[in-house]
Amino acid sequence: TVGTCGAAPSELTSGCACDTTADYSGDYLWRLDDDGDSTTPDKCAGFDFSTDSPNSYAYYAYDAVYAYAYAAQKVIDTGSASSFTGAAIMTALKNISFTGLTGKIEFENNGDREVGAGFTISNHDGTDYVTKGNWDTSTGFVPVTGGSISSFTWPTADGSQPVNLAAKPIPIEEKNLLPSGLTSIGAILVIANYITAIIFGVMTYMKRKHKVIRASQPMFLGMILIGCCVSTSTILLFSQDDSGDYSKDGDVNCMMQPFMYSLGFVFSFAALFAKITRIAKIFGNKKLSRVTITWFDMVKPIVALLGVDLVLLIMWSSDADAALKWERIAQTTDYDGNVLESTGLCTAKTPWNYAVPILCLHFFVLVYGNYMCYKCRNIGTAFSESKYVFMAMVSNLQIMALGVPMLIMVYDNPVSNYFMRTGIVFMNDFGVMCLIFVPKFVLVYYGTEEDLAGATSTSAGKTATGSGDDSAAAHQQEIEQLQEKVKMLEDELAAKS
Repeated sequence: TVGTCGAAPSELTSGCACDTTADYSGDYLWRLDDDGDSTTPDKCAGFDFSTDSPNSYAYYAYDAVYAYAYAAQKVIDTGSASSFTGAAIMTALKNISFTGLTGKIEFENNGDREVGAGFTISNHDGTDYVTKGNWDTSTGFVPVTGGSISSFTWPTADGSQPVNLAAKPIPIEEKNLLPSGLTSIGAILVIANYITAIIFGVMTYMKRKHKVIRASQPMFLGMILIGCCVSTSTILLFSQDDSGDYSKDGDVNCMMQPFMYSLGFVFSFAALFAKITRIAKIFGNKKLSRVTITWFDMVKPIVALLGVDLVLLIMWSSDADAALKWERIAQTTDYDGNVLESTGLCTAKTPWNYAVPILCLHFFVLVYGNYMCYKCRNIGTAFSESKYVFMAMVSNLQIMALGVPMLIMVYDNPVSNYFMRTGIVFMNDFGVMCLIFVPKFVLVYYGTEEDLAGATSTSAGKTATGSGDDSAAAHQQEIEQLQEKVKMLEDELAAKS
């Protein structure tokens, strides 16, 4: 026999004998001829648990060695020496299963441990750590003798057991979601504006040869309707949210809101602006010289405003700090960190870097448009609609001046914010369509020849007492009106022939 143990740790087994367990080759696992001299005693391997305790890493190291050994054995048993590779070991590791010091040892396909580890639960009693039991995912806490929960020394001020947070009910979070009834009303308002635009569009097409409609330029009337529909569609985007699910932040496209509203504003307002600019050029011709205004001249303000808006919006979307993103923000939390109330909204670090220039541009254009309407206040309504265009622009200006501060005030209140934005967009678009189209069709369907003549003539009271410039403008207007009537008569003769 190999020599008896005589070196530490000789206290491991009774009779001072090392564990004689051997591996498949017959080599001892727990005794070692450390000096290669068979005449000297072997040394025993391991810990004397009565005097030493391994740290927590030792248990994992122990299980890691055994896991590798099991995997290696599987490779050897199923293949040749040439198949003993790292890839083969990894494959075998995914198929081993045994109970180690840290619990059940199994691995998932990605290499992660499939089940949780086991733990030894120790409690510090003020002097030293005392083992109270063991815990793993399958059995939970299993106390050792004298290691019940009631015997623990707790680190609370009065020594009492802390509240079991896992068993404590989590309070219901108030997520301030939009009521379904409110969003349904918003959808109804969108449909109402769509239907209004369709009705006015069909009526405009049916009466496109009428002199009132022709004088109002059907193409621009169509642009107003399209712009109002695009702008109104923003209401549908206002109703987007994450349904209270924090993982759905990316489902809400916040940047589509300023895109849709800005494009709608450009198409509806720029068309009005182009029309009033045309009238101002024609009737502001003090020298009575011939004025030629091409379609390109009419479209220029629309293209310019659209181009500036698109550049700003694209820059806004490309700026990571400024681009609007949906975020659910905790408003209040309890002592345990549970969220009691949260609000979901579109937010960013620096959105005003682009929102302010766009708002200022729209505000300036509205103010200038109102000034142009004021200059054309004495021109007949059938040809310029200056009175109603003026009313529409003033309405736009008032809504922007009053609406923006109010929206800022209710920014963090989803219900109030949605109500305000929906109301502003709907009333603005509905008001513009009614102010521009209703007076026209009243004249078209119910106006007499006298009404039409009055609508296409300059206000006599003002031109009779006006300055020389006003008289010149009035003469130019009369010329334009005669030219328009001649054109209409030619079209009627051509149609009859």
